[in-house]
Amino acid sequence: MNQRKSFKLDTALHATREGRPYTFAIMKPLFRQPCANLAVLALTFSSTFSIRAQTPPDQILLKDYKPRSIFKIPETRVEKARYPVIDVHSHDYARTDDNVARWVSSMDASNDGLMNAWKWRITNAPGVLSHDDVVNSLARAVKKHPRTTFIACHLANCCSDLDRVGAMLDQSPNLYADMGARFGELASTPRAVVRFFQRYQNRLFYGTDMDPEPEMYRTTFRLLETADEHFYPVYFRKYHWPMNAYALPDEVLKKVYRENALRVLRLE
Repeated sequence: MNQRKSFKLDTALHATREGRPYTFAIMKPLFRQPCANLAVLALTFSSTFSIRAQTPPDQILLKDYKPRSIFKIPETRVEKARYPVIDVHSHDYARTDDNVARWVSSMDASNDGLMNAWKWRITNAPGVLSHDDVVNSLARAVKKHPRTTFIACHLANCCSDLDRVGAMLDQSPNLYADMGARFGELASTPRAVVRFFQRYQNRLFYGTDMDPEPEMYRTTFRLLETADEHFYPVYFRKYHWPMNAYALPDEVLKKVYRENALRVLRLE
């Protein structure tokens, strides 16, 4: 019986050359029937092509970077908030009756209720206040008008310095804050976030300020309610760091979700 010599991809080794990663294949001879040779050759070509088609790590664009967690840890899907919710920070995304109907349907399905809607815009131009100046002006305004209730949207954009927000809350009992569109920014430091929420549980509101999609609501509830770690939610795919949920206690959730809004906005 005639036997023909062929090669197959035995393994692929990864190494570095001058600081750059590269992949090379080790081939070993096989003695197979002619028809088997074709199959092995096809497998070899396919495997080698697949390896070569991978984008080198130093050439991946940020827009194409979609990491996935490798950790085998619990994952929780939260379909509906544990308690009724009032969303105190949203916008007029819905432009037609059908859009409004779909939005309300999504909120009903997720236990969420829309509270208000506002538009805002900060022009990037000479003379515009810096972030520090804006926060300082907020602090001055809150102190100057103690009979006026202020709500600092997005936690005053101080997610990386929650102590600054806490100091303003300590100094001004007429100041409150919402977490709209800052869930991902808070998800890097869950233990610090929990301490902050527990201390100021009577002064914080649930708010989204994001497109009213069902998956958006599910993701925010997952971050607030569960103890999931190191995950990359699809809705926040533009974020390039892992999320870690806060696992807020029930008494804090009830206040942040609804009770604070009912009390402060006098909806009871």
